[in-house]
Amino acid sequence: MGSALIKGFISKGLLKAENVRAFDKDYDRAHRLGVNTEYSAFETVEKSDVVFLCVKPQDLDHVLSEIRDITGTRLVISIAAGITCERIESRLQEARVIRVMPNTPAVIYELAGAYCLGTRATEEDGMLVGKLLNSIGVAYRVPEDLMDAVTGVSGSGPAYIYYIIAAMIDAGIEQGLSEEVAESLVLQTVRGAADMVMLSKKEPSQLIEEVKSPGGTTIEGLKILDKLGVDQAFAKAIDAATKRSKELGMSVDERRMLARAKKASTIRAKAKKTKAKKKTSTKTKSAKVAK
Repeated sequence: MGSALIKGFISKGLLKAENVRAFDKDYDRAHRLGVNTEYSAFETVEKSDVVFLCVKPQDLDHVLSEIRDITGTRLVISIAAGITCERIESRLQEARVIRVMPNTPAVIYELAGAYCLGTRATEEDGMLVGKLLNSIGVAYRVPEDLMDAVTGVSGSGPAYIYYIIAAMIDAGIEQGLSEEVAESLVLQTVRGAADMVMLSKKEPSQLIEEVKSPGGTTIEGLKILDKLGVDQAFAKAIDAATKRSKELGMSVDERRMLARAKKASTIRAKAKKTKAKKKTSTKTKSAKVAK
């Protein structure tokens, strides 16, 4: 993701390659970006005014430990899922922190994401980050308590759409289409449907009504989707991703407490289920005796 952001900002003319410094554990990968390549996170931060932390949540604490003595009042922008501004600010005592949730289509300059400001970040900092992100797609400034929801919807969202695409391609092949034809039709259908929603300004429900007709093919397919509860499946998927994002932002102690609570809840649910089965079994035996 860091590579995608660097390439995007440079290609859109917002940054010059000679003014960008990068560090990656894989030195060659960073070097291929055509920017100044450093040998450590410390060196990179030391020579920069604005810092992007494009690391996984589980790696962030290690990076913060390395740079905390050099960061000072620099603007630090983190894309680590679930990690709050407060948590980063507690490690970088003077830094101005902004939290960002991008998504992988940023690679092709089709970003959908959001950002929020920490307590020390200025309005000017927010405007800078907004300008950078909106140059490669769409990004909204939101309150931090909505960042986990953004993660569930647009951060993880591309994978859900890929899932649908793969399922539709497989279904088309099962109906006799070649893989090439099925893939082409599905991809164009998904692109066209997204464009219809964006360009027509109509609600998805209205567009669905325009496609289906009484006794037609579409309504039969929609009946199956409704019967299987596909809408609820997506709601649960986004809820699960949102909750996981919140968990990633927890401290070790908080995660342990959550794990214990989940385990206790599972035990109670199993006990309740077992009790219900015994009760049903007793009723069945009583019925047989009465008979």
